This record gives sequence, C-alpha cells and structure tokens, in this order.
Amino acid sequence: MIAPEVDPVGEVIGRLEARTDAEGDTMKAVVRAGGPLALRAAAGRFVLPGGPDVGRLLGLLVRCLHARRILEIGGSVGYSTIWLAEAARATAGTVDSIECDAGKVAEQHDNLVAAGLRAQVRQLPRPSDVVLASLPGPYDLVLIDHWKEHYVRDFDLVWPKVRRGGLVIADNVLSPPFTAQEAADYVHHVRARDDTWSFTVPIGDGIEITYRN
Repeated sequence: MIAPEVDPVGEVIGRLEARTDAEGDTMKAVVRAGGPLALRAAAGRFVLPGGPDVGRLLGLLVRCLHARRILEIGGSVGYSTIWLAEAARATAGTVDSIECDAGKVAEQHDNLVAAGLRAQVRQLPRPSDVVLASLPGPYDLVLIDHWKEHYVRDFDLVWPKVRRGGLVIADNVLSPPFTAQEAADYVHHVRARDDTWSFTVPIGDGIEITYRN
C-alpha cells in the first residue's frame, strides 16, 4: 500500500484555520468585555488571518505578476506569509516579512519550517516604520495587514519602493466596523494619488488592491 503524499503547506494552513475558528468566540468575548482596545492588547494570542479566499488570491497575484520580491507588513504567526511564500517558491522569489511581536515571530518561524518554506522568507522582527525606512526596493507586491492607524504611514513609506506595474494590497478595509474610519482614510489616501489605480475586492474582510502606474 502506498502512503498518501504529505502536503506540509496544506497541513499548516489547515491547522491555522482550525485554530482561527476555535478562537472566534474568545475574540468576540474580549471585544464585548473591553472593546477594541482590549482585543488589541490580547492580539498576541490570536492568529488574525486574512482567510483562505484572500490567501488564494495572494498566491494567484504573485504568480500572475511573476513576483520575485514580495513584502509583507504584519506577518503575525505566518498564515499569509505561507500563502505568499508558497507562490514565491514557484517564481523563484522571496518574501520579506515584518512582525514586531516576539511571540508571533517565533510562531511564524516554526510554521514556516513546518510548511517547508523557511528558505523563502526573511523575517524582519522590528516595528514597520523602522524597517521600511531602511529597506531597498523595488518590490513587485506588498501586503499591508497590521494596525489600521499605520496603513497610510506605511503605504507612504513603501510606495516609492514599489516598481511600476507592482501592487500594494491592504487587508481589512471592509471589516471590522471599529476600524472603518481608518480603513476609509486609507482608501481615500491611495485613490487620491495620480500614480495609482485602486479598487476594493469584497472577499474576506475586504482588500484594497492598488496598482502603480
């Protein structure tokens, strides 16, 4: 009898999605008890992923762009990192992943190892504004997925390092409701430029895809 082929990427993604489902009620309880600030204080305990639809789209966009230089701002425990890195392996590319929470950096490392994707990712465990100021470009694709009040700041820091024809993707622009104003400010900011073409895709919690003209 031939043993079934092991899919390490699928196993790690599946484990993180199952953990996310299990964390849902706890997250809602945290918000009910203490509001958004309480959730932020407890964020280190949760996966906070973009979700499978967003993950698949990220992988598709990396392949369509043949992206070889990819930047993730807000790596968390590595859910989106894995989707990006799996696609980057197909394009002979690499992912730079910024995450400043030490516990999440350690989890991200372990998840990448388990998925067989550690070689595709350079972890950058410092605050995003510090890292972005020193990173050289150009990048083919950038994912922004962290605290919404930093979206505009980090977009402005990274935009000069995005190549023409490249993309910046911002997650959570339609949900949760308590970050709606910050998300709206970000969308207005990127659409007000004369060197962008930007639109919202209503998958997951909503993503804004911004193309550099």
